[in-house]
Amino acid sequence: MIRALILLLAAAISSGPNDKFEMVSERQIPAMPSGIRDGGFGALSSDGKSVLTVRAGRLTIRPLESMEEKELLSQGTLSLATGSGAWASWSGDGKWIYYLQRSDRPWINHLWRLHVADLRKELLINNAGGVGVSTPSPLPSPDDKNIVFYRGETAMLTDGDGRSARVLLEHGQSRVLVWSPDSSQILFVQGPYPRGATKLNLLTVASAQVRPLATITGFVTSANWPSWSSGPFLCVLEPAPDSRARPTVGKIWHLSLPYGELTEVTHGPSSYISIFGAGASGYSLVAQRLPMPSGWEFFQFIGLPSWSKRTPFQPTVILTLKK
Repeated sequence: MIRALILLLAAAISSGPNDKFEMVSERQIPAMPSGIRDGGFGALSSDGKSVLTVRAGRLTIRPLESMEEKELLSQGTLSLATGSGAWASWSGDGKWIYYLQRSDRPWINHLWRLHVADLRKELLINNAGGVGVSTPSPLPSPDDKNIVFYRGETAMLTDGDGRSARVLLEHGQSRVLVWSPDSSQILFVQGPYPRGATKLNLLTVASAQVRPLATITGFVTSANWPSWSSGPFLCVLEPAPDSRARPTVGKIWHLSLPYGELTEVTHGPSSYISIFGAGASGYSLVAQRLPMPSGWEFFQFIGLPSWSKRTPFQPTVILTLKK
């Protein structure tokens, strides 16, 4: 009997998720705005085919590999949040676009949504947080049934229409949030703390229970959890050797669940600064790459004014992965 149980347990472990990815190739595509040097914000649709852009008070969409934009909201029609507060997101079914609109107080944004088919606008949440170093943007669930957002350090949860706001997690301050594909869990990224430690925690929405996962060294800039992966991909900037310098090395890691194992996906000299989302086919990610700076690019990177009209320094790429 005991031997049978041991064999059964071994079989269960060996049949667990084999979610270890590695990068196969990289291909550059038309750049998505990132807000770092171009003053705009770009969001990838859930099917990986379209780009939503907020720039200079305008809201536009375009195909991923084309620069032909279609304007949805023109400059001056509403007070879109701009600068560091520029943000927009697609609904899971692609029928709605969520965006932040400024209030009469610059530190407070309201969450609206726009119906793509007829451009109908709806106010969902007053005082829905915003985008910043310590306050991530509101985050609709993939099934569009819930929205998580912040008021101060408290993570709040509403229904998909913005009603029935309730506390999800007290003192749940997180720099980056990402929903699981089935909308049942949220990964909270907290830190970095002293010595660069960043903690990864998984919250089950139904029970509000938090399970500590791995700790990773560095600054997590973004995360994406594709439907074909057991866990999220993280873009992590490694601490610079000199604490006074900006980090120039960024890698993409995969967090395999339920065991919480971290594996590095990208290798070599290329450095990555963010993940926009999953690509349209196969195992692929749309990301932003940061080449190792040299010459004029170095001066742009360390923070000189971005008045140059040259090609954007951070290219957008499609990373093809394999298991």
